[in-house]
Amino acid sequence: MKKPKKQKNKKLPNLSLLNELFHYDPMSGILSDFVTLEEVGWQCKKGYRHVRINKQVYRVHRICFYMHHRRDPGKLVIDHINGVTDDNSIFNLRAVKHRENIKNTATRRAKGILPRIEPGVHRLLAVSV
Repeated sequence: MKKPKKQKNKKLPNLSLLNELFHYDPMSGILSDFVTLEEVGWQCKKGYRHVRINKQVYRVHRICFYMHHRRDPGKLVIDHINGVTDDNSIFNLRAVKHRENIKNTATRRAKGILPRIEPGVHRLLAVSV
């Protein structure tokens, strides 16, 4: 029996570097270049946005979470609460363990089972299905 691959948790760049390079709008979820104010990165096949910093590729939703909450999620997974992978608004992101993340499926959301939100973020918007 094969062991499942262990996902590597890449350490995010320093917060001061991220603040110099990017501007994050928590309401729209857009991470933009600080100078041109154009959205940064590209979208992969799975729908997640990625950005390259110093020859390293990072997922934009992890950077957005880090810039807003000022803490590196580390081994935790950043879950998109409504299931839309390119919606990086802060109300849609939460840091959870993998076990909690796999409970957030389209079927459960359709049944009205809403996941817990990140502490300190108020639920202003209804979760769309």
